[in-house]
Amino acid sequence: MTSPLYRLRKDLRFVPQTRCKRWRCVVEDPISKKFFRIGRNEYLIASLFNGERDVDVLVAELNKIPEAKSISPALVQSTIRWLIGNGLVRPVEEAESNPLQSSPSEPLTAYGPVGDPFSFRIPLVTGKNLESTLQRLGWLYSWPVAILSLLIIASAGFVFAMNPLEFTRLSATLFVPDSFFWWMGAWLILKTVHELGHSIACIAHGCSLRNAGLAFFYLAPVPYVDTTEMWRLPNRFSRTICAASGVLAEVVAASIALLICNWTDNTTLQYLCITIATLGTITTIAFNGNPLTRFDGYFVLSDLLDRPSLWNECQSAFKQVVTLLTFGTTSPIGSRTLCKAAYGAACFGYRWMIMIGMAWGTWSNWRGLGIVMILAAAYLWFVKPIHKRWKSGGLASQVAPLLAEWPIRRLTIVSSMAAAFGILVVVIPSPLRPMAPGVVSFVEPTVIRAESEGLVKDVLSHDGSDVSKGEALIVIENPKLLLSLSTLKLDLEISEERCRAYRANHRVAEMQGEQAKIESLQKQIDELSKQVESLTPRASRSGQFVSRQLSNRRGQMIKSGDSIGSIVDPHRLEVQCSVAQCDVADYRSQIGEKVIVRSVRGSKYTGVLKEVLPRYSDSLDHVSLAAKYGGPIAVRIESSKNQKDPLRSVAPRNQARIELDDASFRQLHPGEHCTVELAENRWTILRVVDRMLRSAIASLLPESPSA
Repeated sequence: MTSPLYRLRKDLRFVPQTRCKRWRCVVEDPISKKFFRIGRNEYLIASLFNGERDVDVLVAELNKIPEAKSISPALVQSTIRWLIGNGLVRPVEEAESNPLQSSPSEPLTAYGPVGDPFSFRIPLVTGKNLESTLQRLGWLYSWPVAILSLLIIASAGFVFAMNPLEFTRLSATLFVPDSFFWWMGAWLILKTVHELGHSIACIAHGCSLRNAGLAFFYLAPVPYVDTTEMWRLPNRFSRTICAASGVLAEVVAASIALLICNWTDNTTLQYLCITIATLGTITTIAFNGNPLTRFDGYFVLSDLLDRPSLWNECQSAFKQVVTLLTFGTTSPIGSRTLCKAAYGAACFGYRWMIMIGMAWGTWSNWRGLGIVMILAAAYLWFVKPIHKRWKSGGLASQVAPLLAEWPIRRLTIVSSMAAAFGILVVVIPSPLRPMAPGVVSFVEPTVIRAESEGLVKDVLSHDGSDVSKGEALIVIENPKLLLSLSTLKLDLEISEERCRAYRANHRVAEMQGEQAKIESLQKQIDELSKQVESLTPRASRSGQFVSRQLSNRRGQMIKSGDSIGSIVDPHRLEVQCSVAQCDVADYRSQIGEKVIVRSVRGSKYTGVLKEVLPRYSDSLDHVSLAAKYGGPIAVRIESSKNQKDPLRSVAPRNQARIELDDASFRQLHPGEHCTVELAENRWTILRVVDRMLRSAIASLLPESPSA
């Protein structure tokens, strides 16, 4: 079977780039409306596809050209695959039968192939309408606004540096299940600002916009503006500014949000602003501003280094090094190739880390449906392209020669590396262990409650003060109760006077009736006297009095049974944590063992797991753990007249107690949120992966009744 002949498409437009240190040009595809930047080597390889050479002949002809001696074989192969994969060259037979077809394969969009349900675009606005609107905002692209933006960023950085713990605490309240809509709202705001930054900069440099609308990546909505016309700009510094303007706009928006969060006392506005500030920094650094992904940061780096094919060069160098280590090829590798390979390896690792993180987030939020989405995306993005290449014979023709030349010693080395990797997976402790959210609390606090209702007249003991047994804590005023007691005492005196008169007149029947009334009145007086005495609640034991809001209740009504405060031992602290059902067995197996306690500040402490309650419960001992109040546990609200606490966790959970050691309780504070992590070394990577798989399978099965 003869190899097909390939020809460069005649409808492609090549626009040379000026004001560059190295020669390069932009290839414009009029059918797919995409731009590709190529350098001298890529252009030289593409020019040899004249319809009279197959790939093998082309490589042989390329070796005869003096200018091509510096091109590595790996770069040649990757460039040929890139040209064919993007439809820039195609078989001669197909070109003659259908000259308007752009590619034998499916055309690519900005995020994935057409038909991919996880990445697609919906245009909503035409480029001309958007340009006419944004031209009014041209004043944003000016030196005064740039200077003002730098001052805003510097001010936000100074404010954060002055109080980092407070902003860290506020940011920690965002990572809860119930904050999804806050994240989504902040995401849409920031991405709209990001695209406006690109658009305004492109218009200022004379570029036209194609369209704008809503894109979906892994079912997450993202506003987009098609600004690919900026690749026609001949000046690479102009392209750099246009590519970086989106990130700069996000950073400015995040800085403004941080300043508003520091200025306002409105909790709702604070929550929105800290969400925008967190997303505007974390996501910008992780995605858009990161040169390890093919987003804005990469294109800025590519233009600054004046390397239009930086990604292809580094990926080719990385594959060349991997091939050398695996198959033992003898191709020389220089220091420059090693540097490119290091960058390519970093891009490869970071790309997979992001994809694994996205898959983990999808599984955590969608459970069973998330697994289906992950499998479908893996098939569309990996399995289907590999199967297509293998079916066409391209992948088999590349792998077969390598396997034929693979020496036995290389097979031994790779097998040994695989075995070592398997052993490490079984032996190395995993950084991910079962964790449970908790709150630092006092051990066995004694709760003092009001036995009578009334108005708080005076507060005698305040939060944090030391009290002795029997010491008065507050004074409650209840005039109605005092009046009732006085009335009963007066009735008692009248009844006693009548009883004496009946006795003097020998009226026995009347005297006995009055004596029964006296006994009844005396019982009522005794009961009211106890209630009056309870108007001054006293400490039932010695210790430290804890009541954070009692000082603000002076003059307010307090009901019978309401908590006044607690008396605790300040030198005995514990952590009360809420354990998910899937982790209860692991926690019970570790009773009496040491565990790790991590505070919201990132500090690490140790404690001993003392107890795991035997029964599940959907009520929360600490309301602050609920996502409604900034905690990590998702809750639902059950409205019932007879129910004092309407908050219920979505799934029943167990309560556990962790006793802190002497060094830990001096650093932690009561009421502080923390996480409890099992510290056992048997939690290896393999065991954690097995636990995740079992949890995923369990989420697909019908739920069994809780114990």
